[in-house]
Amino acid sequence: MPDDLSAGTVAHHCRTKFVASTVKAVHVVALVQGLSKVVPDLIGIDNEKIIVNANADGFKAALTAQQESLHSNSPD
Repeated sequence: MPDDLSAGTVAHHCRTKFVASTVKAVHVVALVQGLSKVVPDLIGIDNEKIIVNANADGFKAALTAQQESLHSNSPD
């Protein structure tokens, strides 16, 4: 079952845990919108509700595979 988080909760966590005082929900939404284009099966967003369908290792593996795919398809 996928987990869901609010963009505001993620932004708050970034501000407190990572001392990133300028992070706002709108920034988190923009990031997730971009990531959802790269790995749409693993992350999505509905308004400010973020849906995550993978753990950190699965997400990292999918992003790495996409990155490798981009590099292997680029002209030399």
